[in-house]
This record gives sequence, structure tokens and C-alpha cells, in this order.
Amino acid sequence: MVHDIAHATGGASSVRAVTAREQALLDPLQSIRDDLRAARGFKRRKGGKRGARSKKIPPELEELNTNLLMAFVVGDFNTTFKYAMEMIRIDAEIPVAWTCLAGVHEDRGDHDKEIGCRLIHGQLMKDATTWTNVREHAHDRGSYEVAKYAQKRALSTDPWNPEVLLEAGKYLTEMRDDKMALKCFRRLFTLRPYDIRGLKQCTYIYGSGSAEVDIWEGVHYLVNAFEWHIKTFAGPEDEGEDNQMDREYLQLLVDLLIFARDYDLAATVLKRGERWLQKRSRQIFWDKLEDDSEYDPAGAERAEENNVTEDREGYELEVSMRARLAVIRLKLGHDEDANIHIRTIRENKTDKLDKVKTDKLDKVLAGLWADIAKALMGRARYLEALEMLQAAYEALPNPAPPVDVQDQTVMQTYTDEKAALADCLINIGICNQRLLQYDQAIEIFREVLSDQPNDDATKSKLASALEDRAGPGDLKKALELVKEVRKNQPEERQRIEVPETGPADEGAFFNPVQVSYHQLRAKSRMDKVEANAQLELHTKTLMERMSQVEARAFAGDPMAMQSFISDARQMVTEFRQARVLYPKERGVKFYVRSKVKRIDLSEYQGATGDDEQRLEDRINEESEEDAPATAPDDQLVQKIRTHFLDVSAEQWLEITLKLSTLLLRDNRAFEVVQMCQHMSQTVIFQPEKFKVRLHLVAMSGAMRMGDLSTVLDEIRFFTAYYQYRIEPWQLIAALGSGSLAADRFSNTIWQKYMLRQLRLWNSAANGAEVFWHDPIGRWVLPQTENQKQGITPVANIRGERLVDARQNFRKKRDHEAEPDADVSEGSDHDEVLEETVMTKQALRAILFPGYRPDKPPVPKKRGIALEFIYGQCLASARSWQGAIAYYLRAYRVNPYDSLLCLSLAHAYLARSLQRQCDNKMHMTTLGASFLNRYRALRKNEGDRDLAIEIEYNFGRAFHGLGVLNLAVKHYRQALGEVEASMGEAEDPETVREESPAREAAYNLMSIFLLTGSPLLAKNISDKWLAV
Repeated sequence: MVHDIAHATGGASSVRAVTAREQALLDPLQSIRDDLRAARGFKRRKGGKRGARSKKIPPELEELNTNLLMAFVVGDFNTTFKYAMEMIRIDAEIPVAWTCLAGVHEDRGDHDKEIGCRLIHGQLMKDATTWTNVREHAHDRGSYEVAKYAQKRALSTDPWNPEVLLEAGKYLTEMRDDKMALKCFRRLFTLRPYDIRGLKQCTYIYGSGSAEVDIWEGVHYLVNAFEWHIKTFAGPEDEGEDNQMDREYLQLLVDLLIFARDYDLAATVLKRGERWLQKRSRQIFWDKLEDDSEYDPAGAERAEENNVTEDREGYELEVSMRARLAVIRLKLGHDEDANIHIRTIRENKTDKLDKVKTDKLDKVLAGLWADIAKALMGRARYLEALEMLQAAYEALPNPAPPVDVQDQTVMQTYTDEKAALADCLINIGICNQRLLQYDQAIEIFREVLSDQPNDDATKSKLASALEDRAGPGDLKKALELVKEVRKNQPEERQRIEVPETGPADEGAFFNPVQVSYHQLRAKSRMDKVEANAQLELHTKTLMERMSQVEARAFAGDPMAMQSFISDARQMVTEFRQARVLYPKERGVKFYVRSKVKRIDLSEYQGATGDDEQRLEDRINEESEEDAPATAPDDQLVQKIRTHFLDVSAEQWLEITLKLSTLLLRDNRAFEVVQMCQHMSQTVIFQPEKFKVRLHLVAMSGAMRMGDLSTVLDEIRFFTAYYQYRIEPWQLIAALGSGSLAADRFSNTIWQKYMLRQLRLWNSAANGAEVFWHDPIGRWVLPQTENQKQGITPVANIRGERLVDARQNFRKKRDHEAEPDADVSEGSDHDEVLEETVMTKQALRAILFPGYRPDKPPVPKKRGIALEFIYGQCLASARSWQGAIAYYLRAYRVNPYDSLLCLSLAHAYLARSLQRQCDNKMHMTTLGASFLNRYRALRKNEGDRDLAIEIEYNFGRAFHGLGVLNLAVKHYRQALGEVEASMGEAEDPETVREESPAREAAYNLMSIFLLTGSPLLAKNISDKWLAV
């Protein structure tokens, strides 16, 4: 616009004048911007390792260096060798000589010397790029150990370079070093959480199914990046360096979710991702549909209400994504959607993206057909699965053995292709067997065994097919295969055989054994006892090994730390996989039981003598362990679990906390959060002293990971667990500062929760009727007629048995009572009811102390502190009227709180700037009044730091109101106080960092720039903001 005005008024000379004036004005502004960026830490390295800096060549060697390079360029390697050796003899620390010498050895075919020269070159350069080149050359020459060493040196040289981390992760993934690759990717995601290139690479690790890899960690990384791209960009063609998501990434994410068996999320991600790729991300109304009608092909029919069919036509869907969607729908049991996708794929009517129309499938589409066929087998649709598997088998390549066996990539590709072909063939055999085509199935299984003679799984399938056919000699062959498979299994995996109870029939290959119910029950009890004994022995061994390395692990020894983490993780995994620790009702069990009946082993003929007596003793011991106390018929008995695998709950908690500490040291906060949250649900950790500690550790891990949603969930747990106490609400400070923390603190769900708790507190303080709800251990407001009458509802724990026990007790009492007893029926009923209620309420407090926190006393005073916190929550959401109301409630109780006065002043001034304010001057006057009261209260404390705070807050208030002259005055006074404090302090920089000097200087500089005083702004920037 300025240039247009100049052209209209003064021509070229005016344009030059305007350009000169613009440049004179923009030069100081650009300098100030650069200083501000430097002050915020952008584009400025503070210490750290520098890049590659080779040694400067001395003047006397410059001519020799020139001759060396010329000889190397023209390919005269004999002369190059002579010059390089001469330069190394004079000065061995010149990198270019070693590089040229490596090239000479490469030309001569002496790869060992070449790699040695390149290693020396890397040591001299000390640069990550140089070490990466060394790794590439070593890998090409087959020196894999040297390549790994070079990769480690590249990481140690520049450990926080994203590109180096990405290259290292790729290479380590190719070398199957998943543990080191995951470390590189985790550090990369710390720097770039949405780096699609790294996420694509790490997907292969998380989808490998390894026991050392947490697949849900990978799901967390990939889904977060997916959601960020969906929210940040409207489509794949939006401009931006970070917009890297494509269809390949979407396919990998969907495959990982299918592998993790989270089919609902996989379907949602697939449809939303395709919508984003088609630039339709705004059409969120499709998410409300439960079917896949969004991607129906032309002519697709769906059954509507009243059995009416309707033709639909949706959007295009790429063939591979449609195949994945078909697999997901089959896994979920949604046959109608799956049938539409399968019919479309088989008819080659996928969409316009499927350009190649041939009778034979390609390699990629064949794999998708095989996956669909497996899902069809899961739905018992073997005929359709067989047809698709046969088509896929014809399309899959039959790889030839590789010539270069040393090449790991080639060997892995060959192994994967052979495994895919064998898997497809085995599934064809299974389908034939299910369709009663036993001859074809047996032939297929034998073909697989001819290629893989040691495959026990295929031998078992062949034995099953032979048994089903039951031809001449088939049963005998099946028995031989079963014995061969069992012989190859480890000894501990072989099941205990039930002995025969009668004479065998000599004419049969399989002798059926008649086993009684009691024998089967005794056998299952024996299996359980033996398995528990083995687990207890294994746990004891792990605990001994952990105790030996614990001191060195916490002292920082990396080998001891890894050993301790490995053993502790094994124990915790066994703990988390125990179903007995995760019942439907977590807590103290109340149930009806009769006297303990022991199992009679007289009918069991599997063991004799001492073995029989030993097994009987162990089974009876387990029976007594299940019943903590004998009781007469129809008695309410409490069952408490305080040990698992002969390890007490205190020891399990100690192991968990130590493992969490070491994992947090190793930057594995995600694993700690998942572990502690899951273990806090176990029945053994329901007491307060265990549960609270686990939640605190989970909260610390979430803070370290920056997962503010999890932090807020843990705060909510503590505020609900410790009712009518203000200490849990003070944990809100764990959210920290910043826009993300403010957004979490002020969201609607959290506001409503705080308001419910505040109303419950104030209602109890004002004398409203509240009652104690025992199942959740909290005071609640009455909502039903029974609750209003003061009757506490019974917990839903074996509820029917409790009622039956009471009824039996009453019938027995009425039957035994004399007819002429001088007791009224109503009094008996009241007595029994009171006894039952007292038993129910007293068991938790007497038999199991600490199961829940003590019943908190009903508050007598209003929750003033909670009202102030809720006012801060409303203020964060810019709801100033509500904030003022709750601030005033707290102010009436404590008018001498300076923070409360400052909050009131801020709220009144902010409300006066809103359009809906009725009386802006009145609000401004009230804000100024509370601001003066805040200054008076703070001045009474008489500290210079408080004077700095007061001046800054006054300047910020006037700045917000637009009174810039007063804002400048107070900002300058604040900076003057800071300067005076720095002159008196021993460490001036500490005073500067802890005071609001930087904020005051920045605001003051912005005022100067706004009012057209760039020189004053530059002075402020040079003095207070420049680093």
C-alpha cells in the first residue's frame, strides 16, 4: 500500500525515499527481534559439542596436500599412497591423509585396512556424519561389529541430533537390535513427537510381538501423531514441513491396531484417515455412523428398517484400505459391512485407484486376500476362505534360496516370503479339513512337512486330520506324530497324564479312560498346586538375584541396573497376568460358606505311597488357605488376600516402587504410568497405604512424561479418596504453568467436578443431610427414598447369597423358637436386622483395617480454600463474573489475604474490559481499590522482593487497561528495584532469574515499539533481554 501511494504521488524518487525510510525503521526492529529470539533461546547454542573441525594443515604441508588430492582425483593410487604415507609420517593427525589412504586400500581390495583407516579418520574428525559414513562402508564390507561400533560413536558424538537419531534407529532396526533402536526412537520422539519418518520405522519393532516391547507404547506414539495431523492440517497437501502423514503411515497404524486387537479404534482411525487424505476432514458427522456406508461402492445394498433395502454410493476407498476394513469388520462380527467390502474386492470393483485389472493378483493384494481369508476362518466361513486362499497362494512368489547367505536383509526377505507361503498353504489345509476334504488336507500338511520337517505345529494338524479321516492305519500314524511332538516339547510343558482305571483293550489304538468327577477335580487341584509351587520357586530365585545387584543398580552401575530391571519386570509381569488378583469386585469379599470339605484321594490311582500322601497334604493345605477360618453353615465369612506367590503385599509394593524408580531414570515414564495404574486395581493393593503410593508414582511418571490429562486424573482420584480435605486439591500445582496446563485446568469436565465437590462440602457445612455410602467410602447427598431414611445400600458383592443367608438364618430361628415364647415377631426381626447391619459395617474396620481411609468427619465450616481454587478455575476460563462471586465468598472470611485481593483486582479489571459489562467505571474502581489493598498488605511484610512484585503487578494492570504512561512508570520502578537488589546480592544473576525482570522488560519494550520509540526499546533489550 505504501508503494502504491508513492507511485500515485511522487514517482520513482518518492518510491526510493519511502524505501529508504522503511529500511531505516526496519533495521532497528529486526535487530530487536533477533535479540528477543536470542533471549528466548532460539538459534543460539549454549555450550555443547561443536561440529566437525579438522586440524589445520601446516604451511609446510600445503604443497604435499595439494599433490595428494590431485593424485587421488585423477586415480593415480600408487602416487596417492606415497603422498599419504609421507603426510602421515610428518603429522598423523591430518584427516585428509587417512581418507585418501582408505580410498587406496578400497581400490586394492584390502577391506580390513580400508575400514581401519576410516576408523582413524572418524576419531580425528569427531563428527556424527563422518561416523555414519564409516558405518555405511563397514556394513557394505560385512564388518557388522565395526558398523555397530561406528553407529554408537555417531550417537555419542551428537546424541540429540534428530537426523542422527533417525538414521541410527533405521540401521539398528535393520540389524534387529530392537532394544537400542527403541532407545533412539524414544529420544527422537522427545524432540519430535510427530516425526512420521521415525514412527514408520518403529512400527516394525512394536509389531514384532516381542515380549520386551510394549505394543501400547507404540500405539500411544502413533495415535498421538495421527490426531495431531488431523487437527493441525486439513489434508495432505497443506503447506508445512511437519505435514508428513501419508497413506503408508495410515496403513502401518491400522495394521498395528489390528495386531493389538483394538478393532474399534482401528476402524475409526482408518475411516478418519482416509477422510483426511481425501480433504474431507471437516465432515465429522460420518463419525456418528456405526457402519461403513461412507465408503459403500456403487450398487451396495443395506438392510434398513422394515427389511427394506436401499442402494447407496459412498466415497472411493483404496483397495488395500478396503481389505483392512473388511478384516476389522469380520473381527468385530459385523458381517453386513464385511460382506460388502469382500464382494467389492472379489469383483475388482474397489475404486478408481485400482487401475490394474488382471485375473491374477499381485503380491501385495495376495497378502491382503490371505488376511481376509484368516478372518473368514475365524467366522467359520471356510468355503469362502478356501477360495480366497487358493487365489492368494497362486499369486504369492515362491522364492529361491539366496546366493549371498551373509546378507541379513536378503535372508530376512527370503525367510518372510517362505513363511507367508507356508502359512497360506497351512490355512488351505485347515479349510479343507473343516470342509471334510481330508485327503486334500493331509496332502497339503505333508507338503509343508517335506519343506519344514521339524514343524511341530504342522505335525499336530496332520495328526488331527488323520484322526478325523480314521482310515486304515491313520490312527496309528496320528499317535506316532503326537508322541513325536510331545517328545520334542520341553519337560515342563508336558501335561500330567490321567492313569488308567481299568484294563486296556488290546484291540484299540486309543484306549478310552473312564475318569470320575472326583478324579478330574483332584487332578486339576494337583496341577494348580504344582504350577504355584514352580512359580513360587521362580519368584524366590528372582528375588535373590535382585537383592544381590540392588545396591550396585541404585549406585549407577548400568549392567546391574539392566539386570535388576529385567528380573523385576518378570515378577511384575507375572503379578499383572494373575487373574486371581483382578476379580470383578475388588475389595473385601463377604460370602456364605459351609464347613471345609477336604478332597478324598482314595479313588485317585495316579500316585502311591509317599507321593500320594505328599499330594494329599498339599491339596489340603491349599483348601485351608482358601478358607481363612472355619465357620458353621450359612455364616458370612471374610476372604482377604494379602500374599501372592508366597510374597507379601509389602514386598510386592517395594519391588514395584524400585522398578518404577529405575525406569524413570531410564526415561520410561510411559511404562511406569501404565504399570502403576494397572497394579492399583489389584485386590492385594486395595488398602490405603498401597493404593495411594502407586497413584503417586503414576502421577510422578505422568508429570515427567508431560501427560497432563493423566496428572489431572490422578488429582481427581486423590480428591475423591480423601474427602473433605484441602491437601489433595493443592496437588493441582503439579500441572505446572503454560497454555496446555491452563487448558487442562479450565476444561468443562474438571469445572463440573470441582463444583460438585464444592457443593457437597458446603451442603454438609450448612447442615444438609448427607449419608455414608460404604461401597465407595464417601459421604454423598441422598437421592432415593431409602437413602433419605438413612438405610445404607448393601454392596453388590455376592448379594444374592447374603440375602439367602439371612433368610435361612431367620427360618432356622423361627423353627427352633418355642411357640409360647414371650417375644414379639417384630422385635426378633429388628434384632436380626441390627445384627446383620453391624456385622457388615464392622468387618472392614475390625478385620481389615486400612482397606479404606477412615470415615472423614462432616465439615462444620465452608470450604473457603476450595472456593478460591474454583474461582481460579473460572478465571482461567475467563468467566470473570463467576470468579468474582467465589472470590468474594472467600474474601468475607479472610479479607487480609494479599493473593485474594490481587485475584479480585485482576477479575474486576478483566470484567471491565468485556463488552457485556454493565458499569465499566464501577468495575475499574473496584479493581483499583483491591489493587491498593493488595499493595498495603504486601508492604507490611517489608521485603524488597515484594516491592518488585508489587510494581510489576501494578504495571501489568495498567498495561491491560491501556494506561501506558503509568504502566511504563511501574515497569521502570520494578526494573530499578531489581537492579538495586542485584547490586547488593552476591549472585546477581540468580536475583535476575528469580525476579520478574525479564517479563517487565519485555512488556516495557513492547510498549516502546508500539508508541514508536525503537531506540528506547533497543536499550531495554540490550540491557535486560540480550544473552
